[in-house]
Amino acid sequence: MSSKSQAGYPNRRAGSCLSNESGHHTWDKWWTCCPPGTTYEDYNHSTRCQLSTTTGEVPEQCANSSSILWWKGSYFCCEPQLVGFANEAGSFGCSTQSDVYNGYSNGTMTNANQRPQTASPTSSATSSTASSESSGSSTNKGAIAGGVVGGVCGVLIIIGIIWFLLRRRRLSSASRDPGKPALPPGSKYGHETAELGESGNIRSELYGSPVVRELPTDIQSRQELPGSATKQSPLEPS
Repeated sequence: MSSKSQAGYPNRRAGSCLSNESGHHTWDKWWTCCPPGTTYEDYNHSTRCQLSTTTGEVPEQCANSSSILWWKGSYFCCEPQLVGFANEAGSFGCSTQSDVYNGYSNGTMTNANQRPQTASPTSSATSSTASSESSGSSTNKGAIAGGVVGGVCGVLIIIGIIWFLLRRRRLSSASRDPGKPALPPGSKYGHETAELGESGNIRSELYGSPVVRELPTDIQSRQELPGSATKQSPLEPS
């Protein structure tokens, strides 16, 4: 596995540091070692590795990118095949799983906790750029999908409004028709048919023709008692 040097926490090695590493002895046979391109500095009873371009706090990561970050009151790093531990005095080291188990059983070691590492600044920038591009692509797709859905919803709303207005108009027309007064029997076009003998407005059958009465109208009522004057027919000479 390839590795790179970055600002972070040093490895704990037994015996000494590698020839291209910088560091110092800590306790018993253990050394704290920073990878090439970094320099170590003691900070708050611990050691950290700084690049020439970094100062102050370092990220929660190993200075050697291929190492594993551990925590037991402070950060330290071990090679991937080793396990972090702390002794009775609280000093750190790295050993095999079996050695740590034995030390834990006899009370000379306590387990350290493996911790996830934060990305290095370079990795963070690359990840941020990729995330931004992905986010932009997702945003564009979301905007297109949103526009399509919005357009369809708009059309459906317009259709619904038109349907509602037409239905309301039909219901309004239907509610007005029953309120109209019914034409009386025998009437047509709104005119009543006159009774026989009435002198009201009688509709002619033909346009412009005089009104024709079915029975002649008596000028004088017929007398039924004897001795009364007899009505003369208009056809007889007087």
